[in-house]
This record gives sequence, structure tokens and C-alpha cells, in this order.
Amino acid sequence: MDDEVERSFSSKEISTDAGIPLTGHSGRRVMLFILAAALLTAAHIVLAMAWPRLAQIILSPPEPTSSLPTPVKLNPNINLALYVGNLFLLGSVLLSRRALRFRNLLAYAVGYAVIVWLLWPLIWVMTENLLLLVLAVLVYGSLLHYPHLLGYLYLFLVCQRFLPAYLYPSFILTSLLYTTILPFVRAWRRERQRFIPLCHLAGLILLTVLLIPIVFFCTQSSPQDIHQRLEEAEVLSALGISLKTSALATLMVLLLGVPFAYAMVRRSFPARGLIDTLIDLPIVIPPPIVGITLLAFLGPKSPLGAFFEQRFGVSFFDSQWGIILAQIFVGSPYLIRASMVAFAAVDVRFENVARTLGASSLSAFIRITLPMSLRGILIGVILTWFRAMAEFGALRIMANRPRTIPILAYERFIDFRQMESQSVGVLILLMCLCVIVGMWIIRLMPNILGKSIGVSDAAR
Repeated sequence: MDDEVERSFSSKEISTDAGIPLTGHSGRRVMLFILAAALLTAAHIVLAMAWPRLAQIILSPPEPTSSLPTPVKLNPNINLALYVGNLFLLGSVLLSRRALRFRNLLAYAVGYAVIVWLLWPLIWVMTENLLLLVLAVLVYGSLLHYPHLLGYLYLFLVCQRFLPAYLYPSFILTSLLYTTILPFVRAWRRERQRFIPLCHLAGLILLTVLLIPIVFFCTQSSPQDIHQRLEEAEVLSALGISLKTSALATLMVLLLGVPFAYAMVRRSFPARGLIDTLIDLPIVIPPPIVGITLLAFLGPKSPLGAFFEQRFGVSFFDSQWGIILAQIFVGSPYLIRASMVAFAAVDVRFENVARTLGASSLSAFIRITLPMSLRGILIGVILTWFRAMAEFGALRIMANRPRTIPILAYERFIDFRQMESQSVGVLILLMCLCVIVGMWIIRLMPNILGKSIGVSDAAR
């Protein structure tokens, strides 16, 4: 008999750090769960009975007055929901296949206490916020054996406790930090690398500073506000003009800029270094100066502007032609520079092999170089297109009419219609987010008409 008891208590599945076993078989785990559920039921009954007194002690303001209402009983539905959440947590702990070591049980209890502490200010304000505790306990029980995922729950609760006004932006950015920093922490601990994790942390801090105002601004407008703006004819007109003019400007830069970028990469000629530097000149010129420059060059009082207007009936001042011209000026460096980087990454030997096999320069460019550079060119197209659509400073001077979407947002803001301008601004930021997602997808796509096609063509 003593040998059987000793064998049952020597099970490797469940033991405490002090060597005191809890149980060894699944049946005993079920019995332990039933006992814990009975104790939990008694605890919730006591909680329901003692809640009025407990609420009077810890939920009332520090300086009670005679006008304070008498504490009411705990809502039975809320108590039942909290009981179910706690029961689910007990099941996740006691009925799992993992060992019930004392330190694990202590860690689970501490984690539960931390959740209660983080949500306590909300419970203090209103008893119905216990439902948030129920939801948090359910998530905690579901992720109990996945510590990495459980970290996101604690991040959300910490942001809710200490940064309630910036809950969503702070949670999104801290989640990004938490997701990306873990591999560097492991490298720090295991491989003894110090410099690269510190560089990564510095970059994430900078990225957080840049992104938190944007994320905060996007959370200030509801989907209903954005939908209401999209139903306004004025907003739709401005959005249509922005999309049309920026698309035409990008097409012009694509037709002229890509061949120019290819020539810059593949040929050496006098003043090539100077021209390579001048490509970036529109980036460093302030946008209002761009507008003043274009107005002086092609405005109605300039010789060239008067010539176009008299001879062809084309006016660049307050017209879509002026919008396209300004967009070409500010957006062209992005496509040219991205195309140059993409062409430089293609080994010139592929083109040489194609030439030796009888292909012309144009055929080698279309069949070899262009497919292998397509991803980089597409990224340049996206950057140029949206940089053109987001232009404001030059258009405010050169072509203020018809209104583009950035000019419409600005004019509504100065007309003291802040909520409307904010909704339009959020719409623009969401479009920017779509552009970023598009660039990310392009980077992930495995060689659009990619390197394999170019290599096979070169081999033939």
C-alpha cells in the first residue's frame, strides 16, 4: 500500500519545486478541478453578498458626502460572467497537459493579479466595467500557454491604464516594437551581440516618434465621418482631380524617366555626375518656391505662358495643366532614382549575352533588363504617383483651382471646419496607408516577371 502511494506521488507530470506532488493522473486533475470550481463558486457567492460593503470601502471617493448613493448589489449577470471567466481560467490551468509546478501556479496567479490591477481604475469608475475583466480573463486563459501572444494582452492593458487618451496608437506601436525586438533580445542573450540590437532599438524609437501622431490622428475620425465626407460632391470632385492629374503626371514621368534612368546607369558621358546630382534638386527645393518658379516661368504674364495660351489655348495658371506640371516637377526624382537603383542591380552581363546571341539593344532591354527591374520601377511609380497626389505647396501658388484633395482639406481647416478637415485628412492618410501596403506587397512578390525570366532569356 505504501509503495503504491509512493509511486502515485512520484509522477513526473506534476510536482512542486519543493518536491511536493499534486497529482499524477488525468482523473485526479479532474477531481482537483472540481474542488477548485467548488471553492470558486463559494468565493463568488461571498463576493455577491459582500459587494455593497466592499464597494462602499474601495469604490467610493476618498471624501464621501451625504449625497453619495447607497451601494447597490453586484449585478448577478456580471457576477455570473466573471464566474464563467474564472472557471475557464481554472480549466486552462488544471486540465492542461503541462506540469503543475508551484512556480507555474504562482506565475499564473501573479499574472491574474496584474490584470486586475491594470483594470482596477475602470472598475472603480463603473462596476459594469467588470465585463472588461471578464473579457481579459478569457483571453488570458486562452493564451496562458503562449507567453509570446500573452504579451500583446498585457501591452493593451498597460496602454489602457497609463495612456488611455492614446490607447490605439500606443498599442499599435508598442506591439510593433514588441514583435520586432524579440529576435534581437534573443541575439543579445545567446549570441552576446550588443551593437545591432541597440541600432534596432534606436530605429524603432525614431519610427515610434514619426508614427504615433499619424496613428493618433487616424483614430480621431469614425468610419461614419469618413463615409459622410465621401458622399459630398465637393470631396469626390477634389479626389477625382487628384487621382486623374497624379496618374497623368506619373505616366509622363514613367515614359521619359525610365529610359533616362537606364541611360544614366549604362553609359558614361561628360557631366554625368552633375546630372546625377541635379536629379534630386526638386526634392530639396521648398514646394512654395517650386510654385513661384513655375508661375514665373509659365504664368499668364510670362512670355512662354502667354505663347501657350494664345497659340494653343493652354493656360497653366489655375488649371489642370498647371497641376500636372507641378506634380511632374515634385514627383519625378522618386521614379528616376528608384529606376536607377533597379537597373544598377541587374548584371550587365545578361544584356551582353543577349547581344551576342543576336538581340538588339531594345530587345535586350525589353526582354532582360526591364523584367528583372520591374519591382523597383513599380515602387518608384507608387512613390511618384502619391507624391504627386499629395502635393500642396506648389499647387497653392501655381494652380489653386480646380481644388485637389490636399487643398480642400486645408481650406476647410482655415474655414474653422476642423472636424470636416480632419475627416478629409484621415481619408488622405488612409490612402497613404494603402500605398505603403502596396509597396510592401510588391517587395514580397517573388520576382514579377522576375529574374528567372531574364536569366532564361539570356541563356537562350
